Amino acid sequence: MKLGDLPNDQLAVAIQAAEALLKQIAASGKFADRQLISQLEELAMTCARLAFTLDLTSTLTDSVYNLITWCDHLDDKEWTEKFVYALRAYPLAHPWRHT
Repeated sequence: MKLGDLPNDQLAVAIQAAEALLKQIAASGKFADRQLISQLEELAMTCARLAFTLDLTSTLTDSVYNLITWCDHLDDKEWTEKFVYALRAYPLAHPWRHT
C-alpha cells in the first residue's frame, strides 16, 4: 500500500489541495469563475465524504469546513454570488458570519 491509498491520506491530500486553491484565488484578487467554483465543489465533496465517513472532521481546517458549508447551497444564485465575493479573502469566512 502506498501513501495516498488510505482514505485518511486521501483526505489530507484533498484538504491540502482545497487550501492551496483557496489561497490562490484570494491572492489573485480576481473573482472565481465557474471552472474554479466547480473545482472547489469537487474538493469540498471529497473532503466532506471522507471526513464525515471516517469521523475525521477534526482534521478539517476552518477554511475547508467553511468551503463545505458554502458548497452545500450553490444551487442558489444569490448564495453563489456571495460565495464568489467571499473567495476573495483568505481564510474563507463562514457563510453565516460573512458580511
